[in-house]
Amino acid sequence: MRAVASLCALILAFSVGGHMETYPEKIKHARAAVVEVLVSGTRRGTGFCVTADGYIVTATHVVGTPEVKGNQAVVNYEPDLSVRFSDGRTIVVKSVSNPSLEAAFHDITVLKADTKTPQFLHIGTQSSVEDGEEVYMTGFPFDVPTAVTYRGNVSAQFRIAAGTLSGTPVQNSTIHVQMPVAKGFSGSPLLRMSDDSVVGVVTNKLGGINQKLDEVRQSINATKGQGQVTIMGVDPNAATLEVINVLDNFLSAGAGWAISIEYIKPVIENLKK
Repeated sequence: MRAVASLCALILAFSVGGHMETYPEKIKHARAAVVEVLVSGTRRGTGFCVTADGYIVTATHVVGTPEVKGNQAVVNYEPDLSVRFSDGRTIVVKSVSNPSLEAAFHDITVLKADTKTPQFLHIGTQSSVEDGEEVYMTGFPFDVPTAVTYRGNVSAQFRIAAGTLSGTPVQNSTIHVQMPVAKGFSGSPLLRMSDDSVVGVVTNKLGGINQKLDEVRQSINATKGQGQVTIMGVDPNAATLEVINVLDNFLSAGAGWAISIEYIKPVIENLKK
């Protein structure tokens, strides 16, 4: 079946425009469909258009915080959400309801912008992805003002724990990739190089600050306002906190993972009806 699917992709590629797209052409098309996701006007991550009428996918943790209420996982969304398009337009967005009881644990959210989005990406199927396959992603890491694109390979695919709902563990099907991943890429599309279909939503990086550094940061934040010490005019706590935050926000790791696109496909398909 995979051989047939690959052949069909090749035929499609040659039938559209008469040639297979080069990597620079792929980047140009993908970047036209990605957006910056803003919370109160500040960039918090990446999203990408999936239809021509304003529906956008991003990672849930970019726009809100999951919480268990009764037998359902819900998302407490940030109050001031918007997206910035490649042409500079900033449009207010609202979240789209997902009927799945465990949807919040899958870390994928659909947003709606009241505008046309003719540049959008096509949704693929995770089951078609093989370990070692070449993939790429495009998004907005915090240390650059524009979209960037990285390419790499699928290193593994497996399930990881996401939470517990009504006493039952919830797991996420993930695609682990070998490519640089930094904060800000959350919500970026993971695309197959062979057919440019989205097979996952980038949600995490492997590497960066460790638990001990994070505990130091939490301790400094918890004791703010309880006195101040300076050494040659420098507050050592403030300096340490700044170093930790810079490392956490801007250090790229050589690997990360994406949540399977399968969790949000039913919602997108329903929106297209």
